[in-house]
Amino acid sequence: QAVSMMLQNITFIKSDLLPHWVMASVLKIDRENNLAYLALFSYIQNRSDRRNFVRMRLPEMVEASFHNKKQEVPGSVREISFGGVALLAPQEKVLKEKEKGIISLLLPNARLDIPGVFLQYQEQDALKRHIFQMKMNATSERIFSQFIFEQQSKIMEELEHLPGENGGLHR
Repeated sequence: QAVSMMLQNITFIKSDLLPHWVMASVLKIDRENNLAYLALFSYIQNRSDRRNFVRMRLPEMVEASFHNKKQEVPGSVREISFGGVALLAPQEKVLKEKEKGIISLLLPNARLDIPGVFLQYQEQDALKRHIFQMKMNATSERIFSQFIFEQQSKIMEELEHLPGENGGLHR
């Protein structure tokens, strides 16, 4: 949690003793004593409670596409989870809801071809957002987990080099 606290100056607390999630502002982090000083507490509605998988925003776009026997939708991915992906593409909606195909992700060290189902289409600025559900197998989960771990490691390395009282992590 120290990572999100330092970057955003907020944290979220969930406890069986509380009826809802609590959001708090982070005043200071004391890494030596593993303490965080918090203020301005408030209850919040956490939409991720309704999610089966946690969504991650990637630091860099990943090239991706969806294809089946009828057509292909090329694009890139900025948000991803174990259960789904949002493909950003210049192409208008050409897929029908629940249309099945293969989602190809070109990760830095591997290409993943994962069965997927088209869920919905949303306009996002000049790009079109095509949202898919993915059905990973054990091999693709292992490769995807390694990719996520590498992304998180990069973030941790960047935080170690941040200057200031709340910047930098010490292990």
